[in-house]
Amino acid sequence: MKNISISPYSVIGATVGVAVGHYVFKSSSLLPLMVLGVVGGFLANKIDKNIQDKIIKKANDLQTKIESNTTNLIDNSKKSFDGDYSSITGEKVAFDPRVGYLFPTGVITSDNSKQYFDIDIN
Repeated sequence: MKNISISPYSVIGATVGVAVGHYVFKSSSLLPLMVLGVVGGFLANKIDKNIQDKIIKKANDLQTKIESNTTNLIDNSKKSFDGDYSSITGEKVAFDPRVGYLFPTGVITSDNSKQYFDIDIN
């Protein structure tokens, strides 16, 4: 048997189904109200599952997009013992946990100071 879950949306849907049967269709017998309650709960559960599936699909698509973009940032053909090289600029880069991005690493001298200080973090 399939696993049946009862969400708050199912309860709200069942309540709306019973309310529609009682106030719109002016039904006072128990059987039509129960049927409308079950149908309302079922429809609300299906709508909730469809929305959750769309959210999960978008999250998975975004995760794969992020992974493909971050793997393309590092040029795997130029591996070094100290770090990786950027495929865009060719500089040695490393992950900086303070900002959460790959940043160039190296020794700053007087002739290349503008190369490393073109972005002001402060």
